[in-house]
This record gives sequence, structure tokens and C-alpha cells, in this order.
Amino acid sequence: MRARGIPTRVSPASACPTPGPHPRTIPAQGIPGLGIHALAVPAFWAGTALPDLLRLLAVFVLAVVAWGYLVEPRWLRVRAYRLSLGAAARGGRPVPLPIPRPPKRPVRPRSTPAAGPAAKGAPPSPAARQGGTASSATLRAAAARPSRLRLAHLTDLHAPVYRVSEAALLRWIEAWQPDAVVFTGDLAEGKGLPARRGVELLRRLARRWPVYLVPGNHDHLYGWSRLRRELEGTGVHLLVNQGARLEQGPAGVYLAGVDDPHTGRDDLGAALAGAPPGWPVVLLAHAPAGGIRRAAAELGAGLALGGHTHGGQVRLPLLGALWIPGQGWFPTYDRGWFQVGGTWWFIAAGLGTPRPWIRLLCRPELVLLELVLGEEGR
Repeated sequence: MRARGIPTRVSPASACPTPGPHPRTIPAQGIPGLGIHALAVPAFWAGTALPDLLRLLAVFVLAVVAWGYLVEPRWLRVRAYRLSLGAAARGGRPVPLPIPRPPKRPVRPRSTPAAGPAAKGAPPSPAARQGGTASSATLRAAAARPSRLRLAHLTDLHAPVYRVSEAALLRWIEAWQPDAVVFTGDLAEGKGLPARRGVELLRRLARRWPVYLVPGNHDHLYGWSRLRRELEGTGVHLLVNQGARLEQGPAGVYLAGVDDPHTGRDDLGAALAGAPPGWPVVLLAHAPAGGIRRAAAELGAGLALGGHTHGGQVRLPLLGALWIPGQGWFPTYDRGWFQVGGTWWFIAAGLGTPRPWIRLLCRPELVLLELVLGEEGR
């Protein structure tokens, strides 16, 4: 019996009301378990159930994939630049140019090629009769732009898996009024997929402008001899470790086209064999592989145009391209302008959308170039 007036000692545990049951210890469940709990924490604080959050995530992923498959491969991006070849070796830089508005009327191809020896009445060379290869095709560019030469650069069509509008592409090129069109490889996709669409597109281009093409690795996968036969009679000049002269008044440039560097078929020395002394060199090479980058700098090419990378095809904000064949993860030479020694490289993101058949933050690309030659470029 407790004495009156004597306070009773109360233990701390009995001084407070007993809370609810203690939270259970979460057992270790490995990486998947940690991921689920990491998602559950923000879901708990937001008052959202985990299944609802996962559904939102699934909808977001599906929307991104749908955009990358249905929208972005059709959304052509056009960029234009001016480069002074005379000043390129002394630190000159490419300058962005305003993009001309394309005409609304459809392009109607001419019945005869726009330029080249055959268009002037001269008989085609033996190389041209064997498949359109031109070792020294001469072009007289428009006299309205003295000492300036315009090119339209296309690459990586991967026919038939491209989804850009051919009509829109032709209108943009017509608005630029190029002196020549250059195509830096991968016209075809591979075995079992016909390249007819791409061949017909180049035929339409060659009816209006001189077209020069170098092979890519997918063209060899398709079968280069087969593709070469299909290009016969299109008017397209094939530059396979060969060159062609583009003349503009008293000045000009020498196009040096090499076979695919990605598979080690390139020979820049052979391509430069016919270069006139003192002429600026524009290199056409499908892939910006390390060997051709070094060779271009050593042999003095002022400008090099290439593709192959597709810009990574799938890019992330701030990080850029994730992976490119031949360069690996987070590559350096993905798209745009790069300077290697005295050579400016432009690597285009291409026009086609091959596997994985989506583009994300990397639209198909047409590149328009104005080259300043002669005294203006010094």
C-alpha cells in the first residue's frame, strides 16, 4: 500500500502516450529494391500512389518514343554557313548565314544535266561511261557570284528508311542556288533493302545541279558494285579516291573524294593526285575517322565534309550524343564544326533514320555552304 503524499516515480516510457507500431525495418533487396524505394519516397511525399507514378512514367516514355519515331525524322533542319578558304588556315572561322526562303512552287527538273562535260557538248570520259565516275569533272559556276562557290551538302540518306520530304528538300536546295551538290556516303541502307528511292532522288538532283558522291560503309554493305550499276546514267559523279575541279572565274576548288574511312578504304593521296597547285582542297569523306582527320590536316585540306555519325541520332540535353560507332560513348566528333590542325570539318547529322529508327533532339539535316575563293578569301 502506497503512502500518501509520496510521489510515485514514473518511468520515461510510461510518461508519454505509446505511439503506433514502430516502422518495420526495410530488408536489403538489392538494386531493384533500392530503385523501387527511391521512387516510393517522392510518391509518398507528393501524396501519389506508386502505381500512378509508374503510369505517368510509362506515358512519358511512350510520348518520347512516338515523337522520336513519328515527328522528328520528318522535321528537316537547314543550316547555312560561309567559310573563307583563303583565311581558313590562318584562323578564319565559319560564319552562320540567313537561310533563304524556299519557293512555294514545286521543283520541275530540267531535261538535261545542268553542268559537266557532256552538258557542254563534249563527249563523256571513259570513266564516266563506266559508271559515272569523274576523275576531273569541270564546272563553270554562276557568274553572278564572282569568287564565291555554293555547295549543298547531303549525307546518310539510308534509302529506303528516310522520312524527310523529298519535295521540301528540293525546294530548300533550289532556294540556295548551289553550284554543286555533294553527297558524303550511305545512300543505301543494306542488303535486302532496295536503294531505288535514293537513286531516283539523286537522279532528280543531277538534272538540275552537278552531283558528286563518295561511298559510305552502308553502301559497301549494300554492295558497292551493285549500287554503282544502279547509279549508271543518273549523271552522278562518283569520287572514289579521285578528285574533281570546281571552277569559279579565275579561282576554283578541288574536290577530293575518298572511299569510306570507317572501313579503311580511303586513300587521300590518290584523291589529291590531280589537284592543281595552289587550289584550295575540299575533302569529301564519309566518316571522320582518326586516320583521315590526320591525313587531311597533314596534306592541307582547308575544308572537310562528312557524315556517318547521324549526330548520335539520340541526344540528351547538356550531354549530347550518347554513342557513335567507331567513337564509343559520349563521342567528340558527333556533329557540327570541328577544327583539326588547319582543316575545318563539318559533320552533318544526315537525312535518314536507320536503326533504332528514332531521332531525339537530332533532326535530319541539310547543310548549305558558301565558300569564298581567290583574293576575297585571303
